[in-house]
Amino acid sequence: MVIKVTFSPDGQLLASSNLGSSDIKLWDTTRGCQIATLPGHERVIQSFSFSPDSRRLAAPSSGGNAKVWELPVTIPNTSKHSLPAFYHYRSKPIFSDDGLKLAFPWQQSKLGTWDAALIEPSWFCNLMKNLPLGQELYFATSPTRGLLAVSAASTLVVWDLKLSSCVSTLTCPNFGSENSLVRSIKFLKDGFHLLVGTQHRQMILSDTSGKIHKKIRAKHGPIWAMETIITDTSELLILSSGRSVNILDFTDLENPTYVCSLDLGGIVLQLLRGPGCDSTIYTPLGVLDVDISVESYDEAVKSYFRGLDLKDEASCAEHDKAVLWMMPELRSHGPHYMRPSLAL
Repeated sequence: MVIKVTFSPDGQLLASSNLGSSDIKLWDTTRGCQIATLPGHERVIQSFSFSPDSRRLAAPSSGGNAKVWELPVTIPNTSKHSLPAFYHYRSKPIFSDDGLKLAFPWQQSKLGTWDAALIEPSWFCNLMKNLPLGQELYFATSPTRGLLAVSAASTLVVWDLKLSSCVSTLTCPNFGSENSLVRSIKFLKDGFHLLVGTQHRQMILSDTSGKIHKKIRAKHGPIWAMETIITDTSELLILSSGRSVNILDFTDLENPTYVCSLDLGGIVLQLLRGPGCDSTIYTPLGVLDVDISVESYDEAVKSYFRGLDLKDEASCAEHDKAVLWMMPELRSHGPHYMRPSLAL
């Protein structure tokens, strides 16, 4: 059973990990076939990240370390670097914009950085408090300001990656408590405002100075994932909440508006932006395509959750849409789930 997938930024590769497995599989998205298996970890892998230039892949494991692979991999597909003392294995590591540095939780109270030019990782900053081993942290990078946001227990900390200094600290009542666990962080396009989504059905709109602007309650349940669709004149938030995907317009930050929701018939824990296509969002249950050129939102949102019965082929066609092959393990089975497809 596949538990995690992610695209490389150039759209050429898809990485996946299976439940209980210590290996990562690499897939060619054009040909729809597996091209490599990345072994080396002793225990379970639950998160991984590509560098922005798609030349590196980093993954922590429950064995207490993180590994970095140089891509394309060569036989015997072993990692080039292994980083010790990585306890927060569920937390997704974050690469810098140039792909040369990697930020990750280190031990119980620090954030570490790995530099491609160095062998050993270096201490970066303090996360303000000790965290339980295995605590899942969430990261987000600013698209324009070189900032890193980290949720640590009841605190959201924003760091300047270039200066290695703390920019702000945000602490909210019940923020990070058992009923208000952080599930997602997302910077908006100005690089100054950011959204925090919690399991307690709440979105918190704040900024990098530590100020809270709004608290917005999700309509359909806990917030699992967030993604944005951005143009020169608008910014839409795609929000996975409960069994639905909601769309909100954040073009006017002071007055965000609800657009619509789609009931997918199941919980969506992951949203993937389509490689090379800013208006397509992939989910394990299907594809959401948003035509942001139309004037009416009623016409803008098109759902491709049609339940295509795909075969093990490189590609096929349906309703004039090219459909990429998806691994059988990712296809949902049962009367309450639709089969997934990747529509471009």
